Amino acid sequence: MDTIKRLNENLSKLDEARKSALGFLSELTDDKSFVETGAFTSGTTFEDGVEALGEGIITGYATVFGIPVYLFVQNFEAMRGSFSSAQATKIKNVMDAAVKNGVPFVSVIDSAGARLDEGAKVLEGYAKIIRLAASMKNEVPHVAVIRGAATGLMDVFANVADVVIFGTDGYASLAAPSAVLAKDGKNPSDAKKYLGKDAAEKSGVAALEYADVATLKNQIASVLTFLSGESKIADNPNKVAKKVESVSDAVGAICDNGSALEISCDEAATKTYFAYADGAPVGVLSVEGELTCKDFRKIKRFVNLLDAYNIPLVSVVDSDGFAARLKCEEKGVAKIAAEAYTAMALSENPKIAVIKNAIGGAYALLAAKEIGFNYTIAFSDATIAPLSSDQAVNFYDEKLSDNPQKDKEELKAKYTFAEGNPFKAAKDGYIDAVIDAREVKPYVASALSMLL
Repeated sequence: MDTIKRLNENLSKLDEARKSALGFLSELTDDKSFVETGAFTSGTTFEDGVEALGEGIITGYATVFGIPVYLFVQNFEAMRGSFSSAQATKIKNVMDAAVKNGVPFVSVIDSAGARLDEGAKVLEGYAKIIRLAASMKNEVPHVAVIRGAATGLMDVFANVADVVIFGTDGYASLAAPSAVLAKDGKNPSDAKKYLGKDAAEKSGVAALEYADVATLKNQIASVLTFLSGESKIADNPNKVAKKVESVSDAVGAICDNGSALEISCDEAATKTYFAYADGAPVGVLSVEGELTCKDFRKIKRFVNLLDAYNIPLVSVVDSDGFAARLKCEEKGVAKIAAEAYTAMALSENPKIAVIKNAIGGAYALLAAKEIGFNYTIAFSDATIAPLSSDQAVNFYDEKLSDNPQKDKEELKAKYTFAEGNPFKAAKDGYIDAVIDAREVKPYVASALSMLL
């Protein structure tokens, strides 16, 4: 047979088996930028022993809005989405190339589990790519996209990535979805309902969500531009806000116009943003409320991510400290909190704190000089104290008043003025500036210019 004819026949068979994945890839990458690698790598199927052309995965390199990336896209339509040792080899090759060339890596996951007849061989394949994903950290950015199923160890692989983006049709579980749902009395066909993007958002796994490929493409480009440390054109660094009455007002005032992209949206008191301040990329961590296990986990992840790429952290705090809840204690909140404190203490990126209120452990974690903050700002009406006024009144009522029956509101005000006013902390050298809250942007911009 003519070699060109045979090549075309093989390409035709290959493309027929991966139409959906190719269409997705075409939308995700810039026009004519994708170059495939390892196209004819194949193992065998568990059904009839014939060659598994392409191994249900497409690997290669391309650009996304001009940003070079190495990537893979799994194809659920091929061999029921089963992961194989040959898939692992293809993934390893593009991951190695990404690290060698200093180029970001994007993994698009859609796999129902392992190729069953490969035994330990396929498990070694999983271990191989998980190890590579772990070693890739601090080297090049890794964005994982849950396009469809992320079952078993592919769920672990995705969670090793820097950022996880969840699709509308995506779902993820460490154990088999059918087993997870059946054990809880749910219909096994409802994987998307119970294990999809809503569950991923609630658990904190999903940093971002997408409904269409155009949105996903923009999200990937935004994340990779941010993690690269690339600057943007700044707005006026001396801009004074019309009003700053809340943490969200402060975040809006600090960030350049429209630049704040919230990631890992969930029910936690802590919110995290990729943003720009005076043109420089910054991670903004805002806390409005009491700190729980969920907050500590979220803070730890965010701090570690920023530190890996030396992105400055801006902490905006309005918190009465730890949540006094039995459920938190039963979950081992102190151990989880310790991991967040450890992450903050060991991080070496520049850190700026902005305090509206910082009580007890919230101050120690999110604003303290001794935990690693380089520059700390307090609003003129801020409270900085070991205890909230509600707690302190019960603890110190005799110290604060000769009349135990005195109105508690008066006692609270006295405690706040005597022990919690920001000038006391500034006098002790822990606060660099006490400011009008409306001037927060100029102060943060000035601090960044010195720290970067």
